[in-house]
Amino acid sequence: QELTSVSDEFLDMRRIVLENKKPRSMLVQANTVLNQDGKVALVTYEETPAGMIKSFVDRFDGPLKGLVDHLEDCGQFPYMQ
Repeated sequence: QELTSVSDEFLDMRRIVLENKKPRSMLVQANTVLNQDGKVALVTYEETPAGMIKSFVDRFDGPLKGLVDHLEDCGQFPYMQ
């Protein structure tokens, strides 16, 4: 019992740590595109699951975009709402 119980002091510390916990940071990769002037422009995205998916879709704008559109239409892609 002594080895498996947690003291009130450590329970209070755990509570404080969990109250101050910050969400994990997310690295969302930016993309470069050519604009109408022929100049390179940097496109950035928000640091959310939706931003990560949007970055990926914009980078691979082929058959994957059709799949994402289909999943959105079916309601199977909650991050893009």
